[in-house]
Amino acid sequence: MRISFAVAVLAALHLGTALASPAKRQDYYDEDDPPFSSPNYARAGKMEQIGRTGVTAMHAVLLNERKILIIDRCEFGSIVAQPFFVLPEENEAHFDSGEAAWSTEYDIELNQYRALRLKTNSFCSAGGFLGNGTFISTGGGQRTGRTYHALSGFQSVRQFNPCTDDSCIWTEYPNGKMGDNRWYPTVEQLPDGSIFIIGGSSKPVQYNDELHNTPTYEFWPSRGAAIYMPFLQETLKNNLYPFVHLLPSGNLWIFANRRSIIFDPSANIIVRELPEIPGNSRSYPLTGTSVLLPLRPENGYHAEVLVCGGSEGVEHHAKGRADATCGRLDLDAPAARWGMETFVFPRLMP
Repeated sequence: MRISFAVAVLAALHLGTALASPAKRQDYYDEDDPPFSSPNYARAGKMEQIGRTGVTAMHAVLLNERKILIIDRCEFGSIVAQPFFVLPEENEAHFDSGEAAWSTEYDIELNQYRALRLKTNSFCSAGGFLGNGTFISTGGGQRTGRTYHALSGFQSVRQFNPCTDDSCIWTEYPNGKMGDNRWYPTVEQLPDGSIFIIGGSSKPVQYNDELHNTPTYEFWPSRGAAIYMPFLQETLKNNLYPFVHLLPSGNLWIFANRRSIIFDPSANIIVRELPEIPGNSRSYPLTGTSVLLPLRPENGYHAEVLVCGGSEGVEHHAKGRADATCGRLDLDAPAARWGMETFVFPRLMP
């Protein structure tokens, strides 16, 4: 089976707001009815496949006006092709050696991809840009492949310097690795152009636990050993891929499970503890999503965050219901409290 991500053009798609009045939307959704669809959607635009990316886009990063960096995971198919049988999950992108790639660079103008070689497994990694425009990918998965083609990526730091021609390649740091193993960490750029790397687990887990939790943060370029953060111990079991946003103050808003804090990474102190969001857990593996809303002069440029989706707790497992609520929080309000509303459909991993 071949896996590929189809690049599509989306023209003038009409999107509704996530925080519209639930009263106005109640008739659109019923768990016993088929999903709501509007005849207007068909007239709003169209999708057209114009190219193939060669690998599945676990992560897709816009590098410049022409190139997209695509990162997949290394699985059984990413090994030397065999002549007598077809290997499962083999990516479309290959090198001349016959090896399958798990990263490509896509050219938006030519609608073509170029295979990029990685040495370590980038599954469940996280990435961000340094101040100079270099993309950094951190963490990942275990050594994998039937010939163990991909080395362990748990402590990996991968560097990609964007270019407009075909000269740029991945550079990995075998001796400049992170201090801790990180599977499902989060990365956020800091005002000085470095990146903040937080959380994750020491190996793949269904739910994070005390044995495998990585309750620390560190920086790249490295500033030394990883630093313990009790907040990541207190938010088990659902605290992988914590939500992190850089605030105008230079502090970080960090959210895991249902809790959030404002954190000063330079002083290693919690500046403010914020109220828990009502309802279900919002962090991986029961994950919703978050966004830092635009800063506007009307409210004095207050920093506001929006958190949507999630799921019931671990005790419900596969039978748990996805969450249909969004919460909005003004981080600069003296008495900050979550404003909750319900949207049309429950959403898990939006």
